[in-house]
Amino acid sequence: MIGLHEAVHGLFFWIFTRSRPVFAFKGAYAYAAAPGWFIPRNQYVIVGLAPLVIISLAGIALAAVVPTGWLLPLLAVLILNASGAVGDLWVTLSLLRYPISAYCYDEGDQTTVYLPDGV
Repeated sequence: MIGLHEAVHGLFFWIFTRSRPVFAFKGAYAYAAAPGWFIPRNQYVIVGLAPLVIISLAGIALAAVVPTGWLLPLLAVLILNASGAVGDLWVTLSLLRYPISAYCYDEGDQTTVYLPDGV
């Protein structure tokens, strides 16, 4: 589940930068990052929320068609994904305090927010 979650982050980093993202494990967590890129705030919000939204919607759709015996494991995967997205939700809510003109610089274990001059 962790790999799929980070792969979705990575896919959206690639969509917005057209550059290969970096994937790593650091201690007890994994991450995808786009070092060297300053990503507009709203695009970064999409990157942050994409795994929760996409995997949840896919899981709900699968629940309608998988055999009954697969529902409990599917639910477990969805719960793991949602619990893994808590940090993503915190970062997203934090970013929404900044103006739309902000940029995010993601180093994997740290995201720095930059504001244009005069803001």
